[in-house]
Amino acid sequence: MGRGVTYWMGKGAYTETDQEILYVAINKYEIQQLNKIVSSLDPKAFVTLAQGPMVHGGFEKRL
Repeated sequence: MGRGVTYWMGKGAYTETDQEILYVAINKYEIQQLNKIVSSLDPKAFVTLAQGPMVHGGFEKRL
């Protein structure tokens, strides 16, 4: 998608398994594309979507 991704190391509270948490800022028109990519790479991935009020910095809108 040409977007940068940030990751954090996390740990499951119940399972105590180490996990990488990936974070990417996209626009609403890219949600379907991102879901297809994630599903093809990891069908069991847990994805959350949150609408932020505004993104500042080097984020390319691509509208």
